[in-house]
Amino acid sequence: MRHLMNYSTNSLSYMPKGMERLTHLRTLTEFHFHDGDYGGKACSLEYFLNNFRHIESLWIKGLAKGIEENIAQLKNNKNIRDLGLGFSGSDSMNKDDEAILEAFQPPPNLQELTIEYYGGPTMSSLRRMTSLTNLRSIPLLYCRKCLHLPPLGKLPSLETLYIKRMNSVREVGNEFLGVESGEASSSSSSIIYFPNLKTLELVFMPEWEVWDFGNEDDTCTIMPSLHSLKIYGCNKLKGLSKQILHQKAPLQNLVIFNCDILEEVYSKGKGDKWQDISHIPKKNV
Repeated sequence: MRHLMNYSTNSLSYMPKGMERLTHLRTLTEFHFHDGDYGGKACSLEYFLNNFRHIESLWIKGLAKGIEENIAQLKNNKNIRDLGLGFSGSDSMNKDDEAILEAFQPPPNLQELTIEYYGGPTMSSLRRMTSLTNLRSIPLLYCRKCLHLPPLGKLPSLETLYIKRMNSVREVGNEFLGVESGEASSSSSSIIYFPNLKTLELVFMPEWEVWDFGNEDDTCTIMPSLHSLKIYGCNKLKGLSKQILHQKAPLQNLVIFNCDILEEVYSKGKGDKWQDISHIPKKNV
């Protein structure tokens, strides 16, 4: 067996030891992390990562305290292209989740990374992923306690970024770019953030109000390859980033849906900011 599509198995307490015989697996849609061996009946994550060297697509569910050493091992799994990290989804802020993400060492050839139900206040450790030259897609789902978007602007090959239900984010600015302190002012050449990002979707961020990178000069370029921008369910957002709207190679597709303020200010012929988007060929507001 090479592909085990065990979707919707959330009721599993552990992965059965019998799966240790499936060493040629390439796809496993859900590996449920567990603490303990359940009387010798369980296949441990440590065993799985050390012995399933052909695995290319893997989702690890139920990440919790105690997984740090295992999740650091992922850097040795060179065949993993698609990786999902599913946290426990606690209703309260979870510092354990932050420690787990800090310990995370991604596979070197990763192409897509999905993170869901993360309960920490920041994802600052993701700035270390700049060495992942094959990483092209990142969905971030239901990370409701994050106060800021993660610093992903220096990922060299990122093409698609999908963010849904980051309920605690109020402002998006330089922290999203991954700007270091004093970086822009000390650089003698132009810096490009999100150099290859083509598609950006920001969905259901109910507290988000401000989107401003604060860089109007020529020392940096932001998302020069962006083709499609979609904003859904962000009712408090007052305006789109001018730095993105005024690119030399402008957006080709803009969708704004269920965003009360944006729909008013960018309304065709009526809104105060209509001129900022009038040049975009395909728009749905």
